[in-house]
Amino acid sequence: MSTHHTADFRKKLKQFSLSWRTAAVSVLLCSGAAGLYWQGVYIPRQRSEAVAMQLQELTDSVERLETLLQSSATDSRRVVSPTTPTKIVESQAQSYWLTVSGAEITLASQPLDITASTEPDVALRTALETLLAGPKEDADGVTAIPTGTRLLSFEVLPQGIYIDLSNEFSVGGGSSSMTTRVAQVLYTATSLDPAAGVFLSVEGQALDETYPLGGEGLLLSQPLTRAQFVKDFPPNLLKTIED
Repeated sequence: MSTHHTADFRKKLKQFSLSWRTAAVSVLLCSGAAGLYWQGVYIPRQRSEAVAMQLQELTDSVERLETLLQSSATDSRRVVSPTTPTKIVESQAQSYWLTVSGAEITLASQPLDITASTEPDVALRTALETLLAGPKEDADGVTAIPTGTRLLSFEVLPQGIYIDLSNEFSVGGGSSSMTTRVAQVLYTATSLDPAAGVFLSVEGQALDETYPLGGEGLLLSQPLTRAQFVKDFPPNLLKTIED
């Protein structure tokens, strides 16, 4: 090959190499620019759109929660009425007094006015304390329970109602007085549950066949019940009780 052709070939080879390098650099630059665009523009924009979507979802959730709370508040205002005083209702707990007509003695019940929230045992205790305090001056009924008789203890248990009275309960009166005072206590204590049994004691001593009540020696069986009392004591009193 001549020197002229060799120089010409080298010149073309150099031009080709330069063109190839230029093309390669262009490709690399374009690829780099695309990468920079992806990282610098597209990805942040994608993240921004995702964040925007999350913020929108959060906003929607907050709005739904506020709507729910407003609805609940409205319902509460609709259901809850202004505070009113506790109503006084007539309780089933009753105190039993005596009425006398000639030779006939009867038991008469007097319901108590107490708050509706009063527990049953509290209501019964109140009824007994009302009974032991004696009838009011303007009351129709009388009592056979001696003045000064106190309720020493009172307890309602599954097996029965336990009542302990002071010693005054066993003082004075004959058999009729003893019978009627026991009837008053028994019927008052069982006014919420007529079938309940009562364990009656005086100063801690249970009243039974071994320890009768008072000087007349009134024999009582424990527990006392209305049904048993009707069987054991005078019909002139008990008939009127059950009527």
